[in-house]
Amino acid sequence: MKIDDLLEGVINMMDLAKKAKAMLDKGMTEQQAQAELVKEGIPPRLAAQAVQMAQMQETVADQLTLEAPLMPTDDPMDPMIHGHEKANPMRLKERIVQTRRQLQELARMAESDEFSTWVQICKLAKGGMFMGLEQNLEQVRHGLEELAAKRRKGGVQSKGIEKFDETATVGGTSAGMVSVGAVYKNKPGKTPKNKDGTAKNALDMKANLLTGGSIAKR
Repeated sequence: MKIDDLLEGVINMMDLAKKAKAMLDKGMTEQQAQAELVKEGIPPRLAAQAVQMAQMQETVADQLTLEAPLMPTDDPMDPMIHGHEKANPMRLKERIVQTRRQLQELARMAESDEFSTWVQICKLAKGGMFMGLEQNLEQVRHGLEELAAKRRKGGVQSKGIEKFDETATVGGTSAGMVSVGAVYKNKPGKTPKNKDGTAKNALDMKANLLTGGSIAKR
Protein backbone atom coordinates (compact mmCIF):
# COMPACT_ATOMS: atom_id res chain seq x y z
CA MET A 1 0.00 0.00 0.00
CA LYS A 2 1.28 3.44 -0.97
CA ILE A 3 1.96 6.09 1.67
CA ASP A 4 -0.55 8.42 -0.07
CA ASP A 5 -3.27 5.84 0.54
CA LEU A 6 -2.35 5.68 4.22
CA LEU A 7 -2.30 9.46 4.58
CA GLU A 8 -5.61 9.84 2.72
CA GLY A 9 -7.39 8.13 5.59
CA VAL A 10 -5.72 10.35 8.21
CA ILE A 11 -5.84 13.76 6.54
CA ASN A 12 -9.25 15.46 6.52
CA MET A 13 -9.71 16.39 2.88
CA MET A 14 -12.49 18.87 3.66
CA ASP A 15 -10.19 20.85 5.96
CA LEU A 16 -7.47 20.65 3.34
CA ALA A 17 -9.87 21.96 0.69
CA LYS A 18 -10.84 24.88 2.96
CA LYS A 19 -7.17 25.75 3.35
CA ALA A 20 -6.67 25.57 -0.42
CA LYS A 21 -9.72 27.78 -1.00
CA ALA A 22 -8.39 30.38 1.44
CA MET A 23 -5.16 30.47 -0.59
CA LEU A 24 -7.09 30.89 -3.85
CA ASP A 25 -9.17 33.67 -2.28
CA LYS A 26 -5.96 35.52 -1.45
CA GLY A 27 -5.06 35.56 -5.14
CA MET A 28 -2.83 32.51 -5.43
CA THR A 29 -2.95 30.47 -8.62
CA GLU A 30 -3.78 26.76 -8.55
CA GLN A 31 -0.11 25.86 -8.95
CA GLN A 32 0.95 28.22 -6.15
CA ALA A 33 -1.68 26.86 -3.76
CA GLN A 34 -0.71 23.30 -4.57
CA ALA A 35 2.99 24.06 -4.06
CA GLU A 36 2.25 25.76 -0.73
CA LEU A 37 0.41 22.68 0.50
CA VAL A 38 3.30 20.46 -0.55
CA LYS A 39 5.66 22.71 1.43
CA GLU A 40 3.48 22.04 4.49
CA GLY A 41 4.08 18.31 4.07
CA ILE A 42 0.98 17.35 2.11
CA PRO A 43 1.67 14.76 -0.61
CA PRO A 44 1.43 16.24 -4.13
CA ARG A 45 -1.51 14.05 -5.16
CA LEU A 46 -3.56 15.04 -2.12
CA ALA A 47 -2.58 18.69 -2.56
CA ALA A 48 -3.84 18.59 -6.15
CA GLN A 49 -7.11 16.98 -5.02
CA ALA A 50 -7.57 19.64 -2.33
CA VAL A 51 -7.17 22.44 -4.88
CA GLN A 52 -9.67 20.73 -7.20
CA MET A 53 -12.17 20.42 -4.35
CA ALA A 54 -11.71 24.09 -3.50
CA GLN A 55 -12.47 25.05 -7.09
CA MET A 56 -15.58 22.85 -7.09
CA GLN A 57 -16.84 24.51 -3.88
CA GLU A 58 -16.40 27.94 -5.46
CA THR A 59 -18.27 26.87 -8.61
CA VAL A 60 -21.16 25.41 -6.61
CA ALA A 61 -21.37 28.57 -4.49
CA ASP A 62 -21.54 30.72 -7.64
CA GLN A 63 -24.29 28.53 -9.10
CA LEU A 64 -26.33 28.72 -5.90
CA THR A 65 -26.02 32.50 -5.92
CA LEU A 66 -27.24 32.69 -9.51
CA GLU A 67 -30.10 30.25 -8.94
CA ALA A 68 -31.20 31.80 -5.64
CA PRO A 69 -30.62 35.59 -5.77
CA LEU A 70 -32.86 35.94 -2.71
CA MET A 71 -32.29 33.73 0.29
CA PRO A 72 -35.44 33.08 2.38
CA THR A 73 -35.59 34.20 6.03
CA ASP A 74 -38.17 33.95 8.81
CA ASP A 75 -40.01 36.89 7.18
CA PRO A 76 -41.19 36.28 3.57
CA MET A 77 -41.19 40.06 2.95
CA ASP A 78 -37.62 40.45 4.19
CA PRO A 79 -35.38 38.08 2.19
CA MET A 80 -31.60 38.11 2.18
CA ILE A 81 -30.20 39.78 -0.95
CA HIS A 82 -27.20 37.64 -1.74
CA GLY A 83 -24.51 38.05 -4.38
CA HIS A 84 -26.03 40.87 -6.45
CA GLU A 85 -23.23 42.92 -8.03
CA LYS A 86 -20.81 41.49 -5.44
CA ALA A 87 -22.35 43.52 -2.59
CA ASN A 88 -22.29 42.14 0.95
CA PRO A 89 -25.31 39.98 1.79
CA MET A 90 -28.00 41.94 3.61
CA ARG A 91 -31.70 41.66 4.31
CA LEU A 92 -34.01 43.77 2.15
CA LYS A 93 -35.51 45.82 5.00
CA GLU A 94 -32.06 46.50 6.44
CA ARG A 95 -31.00 47.84 3.02
CA ILE A 96 -34.07 50.06 2.98
CA VAL A 97 -33.21 51.44 6.44
CA GLN A 98 -29.67 52.26 5.30
CA THR A 99 -30.96 53.91 2.12
CA ARG A 100 -33.55 55.94 4.05
CA ARG A 101 -30.89 57.32 6.40
CA GLN A 102 -28.71 58.37 3.48
CA LEU A 103 -31.61 60.03 1.67
CA GLN A 104 -32.68 61.85 4.84
CA GLU A 105 -29.14 63.11 5.39
CA LEU A 106 -28.92 64.27 1.79
CA ALA A 107 -32.30 66.03 2.05
CA ARG A 108 -31.19 67.74 5.27
CA MET A 109 -28.02 69.03 3.64
CA ALA A 110 -29.92 70.16 0.53
CA GLU A 111 -32.04 72.51 2.66
CA SER A 112 -28.98 74.65 3.35
CA ASP A 113 -28.17 77.82 1.40
CA GLU A 114 -24.58 77.80 2.70
CA PHE A 115 -22.05 77.44 -0.11
CA SER A 116 -19.76 75.40 2.14
CA THR A 117 -22.51 72.78 2.53
CA TRP A 118 -22.96 72.56 -1.22
CA VAL A 119 -19.21 72.20 -1.64
CA GLN A 120 -19.48 69.19 0.67
CA ILE A 121 -22.43 67.78 -1.33
CA CYS A 122 -20.47 68.13 -4.57
CA LYS A 123 -17.55 66.28 -3.01
CA LEU A 124 -19.87 63.50 -1.89
CA ALA A 125 -21.15 63.21 -5.46
CA LYS A 126 -17.69 62.05 -6.53
CA GLY A 127 -17.51 59.27 -3.97
CA GLY A 128 -18.38 58.22 -0.46
CA MET A 129 -21.99 58.84 0.47
CA PHE A 130 -23.41 59.00 -3.04
CA MET A 131 -21.62 55.83 -4.09
CA GLY A 132 -23.04 54.00 -1.08
CA LEU A 133 -26.49 55.43 -1.77
CA GLU A 134 -26.37 54.29 -5.38
CA GLN A 135 -25.35 50.79 -4.32
CA ASN A 136 -28.08 50.59 -1.68
CA LEU A 137 -30.73 51.78 -4.12
CA GLU A 138 -29.64 49.16 -6.65
CA GLN A 139 -29.77 46.43 -3.99
CA VAL A 140 -33.28 47.53 -2.93
CA ARG A 141 -34.44 47.68 -6.57
CA HIS A 142 -33.08 44.20 -7.22
CA GLY A 143 -34.60 42.81 -4.04
CA LEU A 144 -38.06 44.21 -4.77
CA GLU A 145 -37.91 43.02 -8.38
CA GLU A 146 -36.95 39.47 -7.40
CA LEU A 147 -39.53 39.43 -4.61
CA ALA A 148 -42.30 40.41 -7.04
CA ALA A 149 -41.12 37.81 -9.55
CA LYS A 150 -41.19 35.11 -6.88
CA ARG A 151 -44.75 36.09 -5.91
CA ARG A 152 -45.90 35.98 -9.54
CA LYS A 153 -44.30 32.57 -10.04
CA GLY A 154 -46.38 31.14 -7.23
CA GLY A 155 -45.75 27.91 -5.40
CA VAL A 156 -44.48 27.26 -1.89
CA GLN A 157 -41.75 29.92 -2.09
CA SER A 158 -44.31 32.67 -2.79
CA LYS A 159 -46.24 32.02 0.42
CA GLY A 160 -46.47 35.12 2.62
CA ILE A 161 -45.25 37.54 -0.07
CA GLU A 162 -47.71 40.41 -0.25
CA LYS A 163 -48.61 42.11 -3.51
CA PHE A 164 -47.25 45.62 -4.06
CA ASP A 165 -47.35 48.15 -6.89
CA GLU A 166 -44.51 47.34 -9.30
CA THR A 167 -45.49 50.01 -11.82
CA ALA A 168 -45.12 53.08 -9.60
CA THR A 169 -43.34 55.94 -11.41
CA VAL A 170 -41.68 59.10 -10.15
CA GLY A 171 -44.25 61.88 -10.11
CA GLY A 172 -46.80 59.62 -11.76
CA THR A 173 -50.47 59.72 -10.86
CA SER A 174 -52.63 56.67 -11.25
CA ALA A 175 -56.29 56.90 -12.17
CA GLY A 176 -57.27 55.74 -8.69
CA MET A 177 -55.47 58.72 -7.13
CA VAL A 178 -57.44 61.33 -9.11
CA SER A 179 -60.45 62.72 -7.25
CA VAL A 180 -63.30 63.87 -9.47
CA GLY A 181 -65.61 66.54 -8.06
CA ALA A 182 -69.32 66.88 -8.57
CA VAL A 183 -70.43 66.89 -12.19
CA TYR A 184 -73.13 69.37 -13.22
CA LYS A 185 -75.11 69.53 -16.45
CA ASN A 186 -74.22 72.43 -18.68
CA LYS A 187 -76.92 75.01 -19.08
CA PRO A 188 -77.58 75.99 -22.69
CA GLY A 189 -76.34 79.50 -23.38
CA LYS A 190 -78.49 82.26 -24.84
CA THR A 191 -77.51 83.40 -28.32
CA PRO A 192 -78.13 87.13 -28.94
CA LYS A 193 -80.34 87.66 -31.98
CA ASN A 194 -81.22 90.51 -34.30
CA LYS A 195 -84.77 91.83 -34.62
CA ASP A 196 -85.33 89.61 -37.66
CA GLY A 197 -84.46 86.49 -35.63
CA THR A 198 -80.97 85.86 -37.03
CA ALA A 199 -77.94 85.48 -34.75
CA LYS A 200 -75.84 88.55 -34.13
CA ASN A 201 -72.31 88.77 -35.57
CA ALA A 202 -69.67 88.38 -32.85
CA LEU A 203 -67.89 91.50 -34.08
CA ASP A 204 -71.01 93.56 -33.46
CA MET A 205 -71.39 92.32 -29.86
CA LYS A 206 -70.11 94.37 -26.92
CA ALA A 207 -69.43 91.36 -24.66
CA ASN A 208 -66.10 89.47 -24.52
CA LEU A 209 -66.78 85.87 -25.57
CA LEU A 210 -63.85 84.50 -23.49
CA THR A 211 -64.38 86.34 -20.21
CA GLY A 212 -67.99 87.36 -20.34
CA GLY A 213 -67.05 91.01 -19.70
CA SER A 214 -67.07 94.00 -21.95
CA ILE A 215 -64.56 94.32 -24.74
CA ALA A 216 -61.71 96.62 -23.82
CA LYS A 217 -61.38 99.67 -25.97
CA ARG A 218 -57.97 100.32 -27.50
